[in-house]
Amino acid sequence: MSNDYTIRSGDYDYELIEFELESEDTPNKTSIVADDSNEDSTISRDADGIPLGDSLEEIKLRSEIIRDFFHKWKELHPEQMVYNECLKENILVRNVTLIEAREHSSKSYKSTRAFLQMDEVLAKAEMVGETMPKPNDKNQMPFERIYVMRYDTEDLGVVKLTLGVRKRTREKIQYGISVPPSGQSLMPPKGKSKANNKKKKHP
Repeated sequence: MSNDYTIRSGDYDYELIEFELESEDTPNKTSIVADDSNEDSTISRDADGIPLGDSLEEIKLRSEIIRDFFHKWKELHPEQMVYNECLKENILVRNVTLIEAREHSSKSYKSTRAFLQMDEVLAKAEMVGETMPKPNDKNQMPFERIYVMRYDTEDLGVVKLTLGVRKRTREKIQYGISVPPSGQSLMPPKGKSKANNKKKKHP
C-alpha cells in the first residue's frame, strides 16, 4: 500500500488534502478501551482506558483511539451524517473530520472525550457565529465560511463545534470538536480574517 491515503469510490465526496492515515475503526465511548500491552504502565487512564495526561505518548494514544472510534462510527452510520436540531439540516462527517480530530482533539483529554460524543454534539450544538476560513489552511480551502457552534455538557463543560460550509453546495461539514479552556471565547478575534484579506489585496 502506498503512503497516500486511498479513498474508495463512493465513500466520500470530499477532496482530501494529503494526510497519512491508518485504516481501522470505533464509535460508542463505552467500546473504546486502550490496549495496555507494551505501554508505559505509569500512564494514568480513565475507566475506559483513555490517557489523561499531556505527554506526546498520551496524545499519540488518544489519536489512535480517535481513529478507531471514527472507523467504527462510519460502519454504524453509512450515511455519514447527523441531523442538527438548531440548523434544521444534516451535518456531514467526512475525512477532514478525522484529520482534524487526530491532529487537534487528541491534544487534550477533554477534547478527545468530546469527540467520542460526536453524535450528541452534532445533534444538539447551537449556533454561536461564523467566521472566514484561515487563508493559509489547506484543509479549509474547500469552505466559504466556518460556523462556530457550542454544546454544553455536565462533565466536560462547553464543547466547541466548528463546521465548514462548502463552496457552491453550502453543505455543512464537521470540521473540529474541542473543549476550550474555561472562559475562552469560542470566536476568533474580530477583524483577524479581514486583516489577512487586506494584506493580500494591498501588498
